[in-house]
Amino acid sequence: MNPDLLAILILAVSHFVGGIAAFGSSLLALPFLLLLYGTGELSRILFVIVLAGMLQSLYLVLQNWKHCDIKTCALLLVGAACGIPIGMALVDVLPERGILLLLGMLTFLGGVMNLLKRGEGSSLPWPLSLLVALISGLIHGAFASGGTILVAYTQRLLPDRDRFRATLALFWTLLNAGFVIALFFRSEADAALLQQTGIACAVVLGVSFSANAVARNMNRVIFQRMISGLLMLSGFIILMQQV
Repeated sequence: MNPDLLAILILAVSHFVGGIAAFGSSLLALPFLLLLYGTGELSRILFVIVLAGMLQSLYLVLQNWKHCDIKTCALLLVGAACGIPIGMALVDVLPERGILLLLGMLTFLGGVMNLLKRGEGSSLPWPLSLLVALISGLIHGAFASGGTILVAYTQRLLPDRDRFRATLALFWTLLNAGFVIALFFRSEADAALLQQTGIACAVVLGVSFSANAVARNMNRVIFQRMISGLLMLSGFIILMQQV
C-alpha cells in the first residue's frame, strides 16, 4: 500500500478512537507513523499530528461547550503551563528512560484502578490537582509524553462522560496551541508539509464528527471501561518504547 494512504488510515483510526475518548490520538498514531516514515521525519510528523489533534479538540469543544468544567480546566492548564517550560529547560539532565518507564507504569496502573473503581468521583484538594498538572506538564515539556498521567487523574476527578470529554478537549486545545507554533518553526515547513497537513486535518475533522456522535450515544459504563482500557494501552506503548 502507498505509504501516504497508509498514513491516512492510521490517522483516521487513531483519531476516531481519540475523538471518542478526547485523548490518545497522537499517542496511538505516532509509533506507527514513525515506523512508516522513520525517526528522521519526527518534527514534521509531530507538527501534522499535533495540529490535527488540536483541531479535533477544538471541534469537540465547540460541540460540547456546555459540559466544559472551566474551573478544573483552568487549574490543570495553569499547572501544566508552568511545568512545560521547566521540562523543556531540564530535558538534558532528566533521566529520560527512568521517568518514562515510571510514567508508563503509572499510566497502566491508573487505567487498572479506574477499571476497578466503583461509585462516583469526589472533589479533590486544588493543590493536588495543581501538583499533578505541574508534574504532567514537566514530563510533557521534556519528553512530549506527560498527558496520560493527567488523563488518568482527570477521569477520577470528572467521572461524568460529557464533562470529562469536554474539559479535556478544552485543555488540549489551549495547551497545544503553543506547541503548534513551536513545531511549525522546527519542522522546516514547505509546500509538501502544508499539503500533508491539510489532508490530515480534513481526515481528522471528518472522523471527529462520527466519533463525537458515537461518544454521545455510548453507554456511560462502557465509555469508562474504554477510557480505562485506552489508558492501559497508552501505558503499555510508553513502556514498550523504552524496552
